[in-house]
Amino acid sequence: MQHLLTLVGEHLDEMVERSVTRVQRDTPQFAGLPPEEMRPAIRAGFVSALAAFREDRPASAAELAELAGLGAHRAEQGIPLQALVQGFRQAARVVIEAAHDYNDRYELNVHEADLHAVTQRVWEWVVDALAVASEAHHSMELELARLDSGPRADFIRRLLLGSLGRADTMSLAPRHGLDPSRVYRAFRAPLDGPRARQRLERMLGSSALHEVIDGDLAGVLLQPPNRSPDLIALGLAVPLTSIADSFAQATLALETARLYGLEGDVDIGDVAARAGSITGRALAEIAYGRCFASLPQPRDQRWTFEATLTAHLAHDLRFEDTARELHVHPNTLRYRIRRFEELSGLRVDHTEDTVTIWWALQHLRVNDTPESRK
Repeated sequence: MQHLLTLVGEHLDEMVERSVTRVQRDTPQFAGLPPEEMRPAIRAGFVSALAAFREDRPASAAELAELAGLGAHRAEQGIPLQALVQGFRQAARVVIEAAHDYNDRYELNVHEADLHAVTQRVWEWVVDALAVASEAHHSMELELARLDSGPRADFIRRLLLGSLGRADTMSLAPRHGLDPSRVYRAFRAPLDGPRARQRLERMLGSSALHEVIDGDLAGVLLQPPNRSPDLIALGLAVPLTSIADSFAQATLALETARLYGLEGDVDIGDVAARAGSITGRALAEIAYGRCFASLPQPRDQRWTFEATLTAHLAHDLRFEDTARELHVHPNTLRYRIRRFEELSGLRVDHTEDTVTIWWALQHLRVNDTPESRK
């Protein structure tokens, strides 16, 4: 076994280069670091691990302190914890592969059980190393967030609310990790529950920049999240200098989602018509009068027509499906539709009239209260 460890030590430079290449290839967050910056840290980790293996001991206090320093340094460089963990694992795999390779190449005839023990020992060392490196990484992140929270929060608020000029946007964005040459989406998500923020931040990832605004998590991101279980309202993708417009759209999308009971990712582009029932209330009220003013009064007597039309439009004017939902005979449904058309002068199967009816029903949904039924 000692012969194998000696060979690994003799080929340390080769393992360091393989580790740098693999980590930068498989962990994108490290791709931007110069290889000469990564080599000393990887080499120091290998030297510490080999010394512990030869002496059959755990990592010393000094070695753990060095690993803690590495974790803190990676946090300062903006390397997220998940990437740090991935980098440790990739380097460990290089060591394990090298042990098997050298055993075969130099015909050391190390037993399979001993090779398995080496593998287990490597992973035990990685667990110990990650424990201190991760703790130091987290502590440094908290400290950096504390120092940066004031300026960052102010920047996000001013950016989203439109009080940051074009020149300031272009100069300040790179300081907060945003690329002024790219387009971003504004988002707004309600913080419903004590763990909502943690869930949202994990799902949005490190590329999103966000802050709490009026009780909601709000910010910018490059791409919408995939199939969010939480409600996240999204504006259109725009240049950073126009992100306030996207945030206004995200705010409207959130209001629309709450009104219509929508969940997950709600893109303003997908709910534009429904959002119009909120922003265009005056026009929707006119449409409602056009459809229902000539129907029987008071409002409660018009309920059958409103419920029938709502179901019929929801089923794309399919009589059989609508009748099944309303638990009526298709002929009864046809009579109701025909009677509505006679009283209103509209044709349910004419495109322009259908749009008017849909608009009126959205107005009804938005404004349906006990007082409105009188």
